[in-house]
Amino acid sequence: MRIQKALAIATAIVCVVVIAPWVITFGGQALSPKPGDWGVFGDYIGGTLSGPLALAGFIALLITIQQQRSFALAEQNKSNDLRYFESALQCLKRAYETIKPIEAEAPPKSRLVWLTTARWLLAANSISSKISGTSPSLKNAYELEAEHYRMLFCNFLKPNQMDSVFSQQAFFAGDRSMSGSELEERSVRVILEFMEWPEEKRDVIDKVPVYTREEVESMHVWLRGLQAFLQGKPRFKQ
Repeated sequence: MRIQKALAIATAIVCVVVIAPWVITFGGQALSPKPGDWGVFGDYIGGTLSGPLALAGFIALLITIQQQRSFALAEQNKSNDLRYFESALQCLKRAYETIKPIEAEAPPKSRLVWLTTARWLLAANSISSKISGTSPSLKNAYELEAEHYRMLFCNFLKPNQMDSVFSQQAFFAGDRSMSGSELEERSVRVILEFMEWPEEKRDVIDKVPVYTREEVESMHVWLRGLQAFLQGKPRFKQ
């Protein structure tokens, strides 16, 4: 838009510069009734302006073509980003459905299941990384979906609980009488790392302020349990 505006201004200036000498020289005379005089004027205007105007038109055409190409590329990027988002989300869904079959109460003790789950998670990470910076809303949407599935994985596998499968050596060792039945340690690592909070990710809840003493003291009576809990915080015991 700025280039087009500058081009229009430059064209107007050229027109003024070309016409000004004629106006200065012959502007004080009455308009001629002779067609020949008007023909001479037309030849002068056409001869001096045809080149600049043709150049301006050519430049304007190039700008229009470039803008159309940029628009088409932007639309293609949006389409690609949406496809990447949907594909990555589908990978997360399949990863969870693999590690947690319908109505399963515990993860399968299966090398193939854990390998397949890890592969789906790696695919989700690879595909989501292709979402361009021109689609920040899709990036944010995917991060929210990944956080949702991270919670589902944690609730099912319970990595931080003493009675989870991660505390059982036999679960990962498999059947010692069957070669290759043990779980692939790299698949376990991929799944564990997916459940961890990314170090570079900032938690939006950190922006929310904690309750002040005045807010706690002014709580309604039906919040007395929460009020008592908060009043027990070290910051209120000073």
